[in-house]
Amino acid sequence: MLTKIFRSQLVIGWLIVIYCAVNAWDLVLAWQTAPYERYSWIVLAIWCVPIAYYFLGSAFVGKRNSVNSYLLGAALAFSLLGTLGGLHILHHAGLALALAGLLPWHWEEVVWIICSISWMPAIGWAGSFFSPSALLILRLFLAAVSTWLVILKLHSQSKEGR
Repeated sequence: MLTKIFRSQLVIGWLIVIYCAVNAWDLVLAWQTAPYERYSWIVLAIWCVPIAYYFLGSAFVGKRNSVNSYLLGAALAFSLLGTLGGLHILHHAGLALALAGLLPWHWEEVVWIICSISWMPAIGWAGSFFSPSALLILRLFLAAVSTWLVILKLHSQSKEGR
């Protein structure tokens, strides 16, 4: 019974991620057309490394994955508000919160969530006075540092759990 609850929470978590990703579909268009957003998909891939690290690490040790229902609820709220208000930034924030909701909560995750701005078009707009290559370096730095912090925390948690 308990394993069914964990599995259903994980399935619901992934469904929320898919819903938020569909709402944030304009990211793909921005990555294809806007010069300041051209390589932001690479930054998003770097930013998502802790999720892959967590799920792959859990699979090898046979650990159950749980989701953060508060972050997933906030993700749904942001995404719905973005749809109602027509604000893409809320869709992007909803996607970031949904992805973050797949990880167990720890305070390093706050920095990681804030640094999700590195793959959003909003930083391209705000940093448009820089050259596209300088902005890309800033994006990569923000994503790499925040990813590193979260992976260190996940690694220390996995060592404590052994």
